[in-house]
Amino acid sequence: MGEVLNLLSETRGLVCIECGRCTGICPVSRAESRFSPRSVLVRMIHEDVEGLKDNPHIWYCLTCGLCSEVCPMELDYLQFTALTRKIANRLGEEAYCSHGGALQSLMRIMTDPKLKPDKFQWAEGLKFNKRSEIGYFTGCLPFFDTIFYDLKLETGSIARSAVRLLNRIGIEPALIPEERCCGHDLLWMGDLENFRKLAEHNIEVIEKQGLKKVVFSCPEGYRTFKLDYPRHFGSLPFEVYHIFELLKGHKFETEKKTITYQDPCRLSHHLGLDQLPRDIIASTGLDLVEMRHTRRKSICCGVASWISCTVYSKRIQLSRLEEARATGAEILATSCPKCLIHLNCAQQDLPEGDRIPIQDLLTLIS
Repeated sequence: MGEVLNLLSETRGLVCIECGRCTGICPVSRAESRFSPRSVLVRMIHEDVEGLKDNPHIWYCLTCGLCSEVCPMELDYLQFTALTRKIANRLGEEAYCSHGGALQSLMRIMTDPKLKPDKFQWAEGLKFNKRSEIGYFTGCLPFFDTIFYDLKLETGSIARSAVRLLNRIGIEPALIPEERCCGHDLLWMGDLENFRKLAEHNIEVIEKQGLKKVVFSCPEGYRTFKLDYPRHFGSLPFEVYHIFELLKGHKFETEKKTITYQDPCRLSHHLGLDQLPRDIIASTGLDLVEMRHTRRKSICCGVASWISCTVYSKRIQLSRLEEARATGAEILATSCPKCLIHLNCAQQDLPEGDRIPIQDLLTLIS
């Protein structure tokens, strides 16, 4: 019971008053009535680690953070989820991985330091400076185009747009040739061992390259470096920035269009940066109309860390797409490649007239 008691103490699980607010706001609970965030917590209190065995509900949580927005006892359910999955992983429990586990396999392959990933074809024609103290972290964007080729999303164009915009404000960043996946998904699946391998490698190669600042366009990569790396390894020897932080205050001429915006959970709920993308949108010719659930009340795209992509996920996604269409916007913009992938995938079975174009915000303004 010691490990579970420490977990519950660290995350304030023992002060849960079972008010049900987490269940009331949870997107998964709305789509699947048998799931409740607090049910996992209560089961652990009564059954210790046995409550994690053969319990699919520990993988249902989207880690979107909405429950933490409303919990009157300030229970850290995000950290509770991360720690319970770590214990479950050690016990041999496994999540149901989307896409046959291909993405998880790719992440674990990248823990081999001898590999030399060839993923920078997207960078041709852009301005870089090998001696710059500012680096751009590409992450897994180039791999998504291969895995999700049928969606024809060109996620590599997000990286191109990010660097093009940095160039426009006078920054010629360095690429990070030896970078790997940030480890975000493995961490949230409970695979701490391989997360640490990726994190240690990334910290080492970035420091060795002499970078003082690292810029991210992916909200998950940014959150992982901003919060999780310091949690596990202490202060980093470099600063981390989301690209919006550098673009803020600059003007960008764009074609005038009406858009609505899907807030990435990591930027809005985890980091409280829901205003930042709106500042960027305001600096363009784009006209923003908000969905009913927006900013700190925004709804997740339905899948997290490439696990538990279920019929409940599809219900969440179709509901979110309906909200976006109800705004009358021409385009649904987002700043997360996974939102882009999941929401585009969800509307593949819809009639053409019921679909809304979905595009990354950086590609819209670059």
